[in-house]
Amino acid sequence: MITRKRLAAGVCGLLATLAVGLLPTSAAAADEPDTKKPSPKVELVLDVSGSMRARDIDGQSRMSAAKQAFNEVLDAVPGEVQLGIRTLGANYPGPDRQTGCKDTKQLYPVGPLDRTEAKTAVATLAPPAGRRSARPCWGRPTTSRAVTRPAGSC
Repeated sequence: MITRKRLAAGVCGLLATLAVGLLPTSAAAADEPDTKKPSPKVELVLDVSGSMRARDIDGQSRMSAAKQAFNEVLDAVPGEVQLGIRTLGANYPGPDRQTGCKDTKQLYPVGPLDRTEAKTAVATLAPPAGRRSARPCWGRPTTSRAVTRPAGSC
């Protein structure tokens, strides 16, 4: 429950930031004719590493909590957002971080959101047998932004 609330809060914060960027900045801007702005593109990253098998204080697995939080976020995504989902750590159960950090796969392509299809894709996920955490993968500089709430401890 605690993990699910934190994950949902982090992702909702990202979506709130996007929503603010979509609003007109003044009354004059609201009166101007619509100039077609490109839809915001968002790719959510879901940690599916072995550490997501752990149980939280309420007895629920971290993976189960993450799935519930993702479903809540998918229900709240504004219609104009182009959304995708990427997994991290879904296949490699081993201890090698260099290999583990490359274990990423696009689960749902960035584009118009079919909520049922996206929820079905998330529902099929299960962590591999290992306990590797996604956290060590996020230390290098990038030109993109990622909001993630890894379950592992490093």
